[in-house]
Amino acid sequence: MNRLLSTLLVLGFLFGSTPLLPASADDSPIPEKMAAQYQVRLDNSKEQIDLGVTKGWLKPAKAEELKKELAAAYALNSDLKAKGYPKDATVELEKTVTLLNQHVTSAAATK
Repeated sequence: MNRLLSTLLVLGFLFGSTPLLPASADDSPIPEKMAAQYQVRLDNSKEQIDLGVTKGWLKPAKAEELKKELAAAYALNSDLKAKGYPKDATVELEKTVTLLNQHVTSAAATK
């Protein structure tokens, strides 16, 4: 049993940490439907920020901070749209939009 476990660990280490194929950038575009969702998600975040201000769920300073983060996300989205949403570069947009959503939700919940 120990020998089998040791062998599996060694194989897992070797194949888990060493790429089997050479790493390369993937410049192919993401599907159009997926790309359109980034604009929808950003627009939803804008609506949530505006609603949070209107309802008093967000402090003005926090709302301004979120609006700056939103503007940066919109700019990144526009840049990637102009480039055809290459897969590798879109990973950063996904992280940015998800983090923005977390920040908006957290700010509204902790007023």
